[in-house]
Amino acid sequence: MNHLSPDYYREATTHESLATAIESIDYIRKIDPEFSLITPIITPRFAPSCTSDLLAGLGKIAKEQALPIQTHMSENLAEVELVKELFPNHRGYGDVYDAHGLYTDRTILAHCVHITDEEAAVCAAKGVGIAHCPISNTSLTSGEAKVRWMLENGVKVGLGTDCSGGYSPSILETARQASNVSRHVCMKSTVTTEKTPQLSLGEILFLATLGGAQVCALQDKIGNFLVGKEFDALLIDPNAEGGNVDIFEEDAREWDRVLSKWAFNGY
Repeated sequence: MNHLSPDYYREATTHESLATAIESIDYIRKIDPEFSLITPIITPRFAPSCTSDLLAGLGKIAKEQALPIQTHMSENLAEVELVKELFPNHRGYGDVYDAHGLYTDRTILAHCVHITDEEAAVCAAKGVGIAHCPISNTSLTSGEAKVRWMLENGVKVGLGTDCSGGYSPSILETARQASNVSRHVCMKSTVTTEKTPQLSLGEILFLATLGGAQVCALQDKIGNFLVGKEFDALLIDPNAEGGNVDIFEEDAREWDRVLSKWAFNGY
């Protein structure tokens, strides 16, 4: 960060910001040369807090060192308008990142509540992933991300907790709120066909698991139970003593009912 930020929170110059990023990467590489456990990630906070030369420099580092990228995009309408003022020569928010080399198949964009059709198409074409943060978006009154629309347009989507703007670090709680947000999108929709924007339980759990792995470019290691992947999982007993999920005899015969009860009531 080197722009539109408090003095105590930003680097004084572009050179300092880029040098600090490289220093951090080199330090992590000394600890974990293959980045097998710890992976540095290039993080322009978001376009308004970075000058054009800083964005370009970070894009160059990401390309040269084959690193993932994370940033925010189109979280609220005022932010979108600010980006237009700061970068008038670009077609929009997404074009700012794309033009500075920050759009790759390892890029993670948080929020994207107000992305355009063109921006979604570019994300899909370049493999850019979106971290849907329903708790933060609701808490800050930023808006309701159209997740089904993103998925139907071939965009990778996973869930993000964004604790600085939200109230919970739990992916399970985030999944529940993703369901609620999708219902609000559905209620506001003018779609009259049987296919509505509402996300199903299966889709929400996908976003919380394999969807998130795809966004982080870790789909070959985690996200489901395919042979050869790491066993990254939770073992849940919905009948556990002291739990708050009631499984009745008729529930036990239908797995989706048990799963739904745990997803919306368990912990």
